[in-house]
Amino acid sequence: MRIISGTHRGRVLDAPLDETIRPTSDKTRGAIFNILEHRSWPEHPLMPDAHVADVFCGTGALGLEALSRGVKHVTFIDHARESLQLTKANIAKLKCAEQCTLIQSEAHKITLTSPQFDLVMLDPPYHKALAEKALLHFERQGLLKQHSVIMIETARDEILTLPPVFERVDERSYRDTMVRFYVYGTP
Repeated sequence: MRIISGTHRGRVLDAPLDETIRPTSDKTRGAIFNILEHRSWPEHPLMPDAHVADVFCGTGALGLEALSRGVKHVTFIDHARESLQLTKANIAKLKCAEQCTLIQSEAHKITLTSPQFDLVMLDPPYHKALAEKALLHFERQGLLKQHSVIMIETARDEILTLPPVFERVDERSYRDTMVRFYVYGTP
């Protein structure tokens, strides 16, 4: 597992020792960031002053890839202590702790006062409807801004049910994985 592009390109990240944490593959992560960088968005999600949430962060690879590509700050959220320890080790490897916040919490119970996120990336455990719960909670907490971009990675056969305020703008499958992109805002 490595950083694909940007200032930390080629840097190897620590991977989980067992299958309790399922990191996004390098190939899928590269495809996700290719879409984030090259698709036409109302507001570009990877701008230099962007605030990003890596929810169900696992190893932190998605958020660290965003940092490598120039975003300002990433908030890493996971309920599992092991995931946050692995993410913290990867942050230390890249020497970017000042641009990171780590929060141990269930995503649908988190309480933050700021910032509003430009990009929210969710890679929850499959088939548990956790992405929907997390996003609806983020909306209620005011953590999304008009035109926030949301990326959700799920099992290919998983169905997401979100209200119309989350407009699906793209969807791609990679083997057994489905990646969906939404823009938050008034329908």
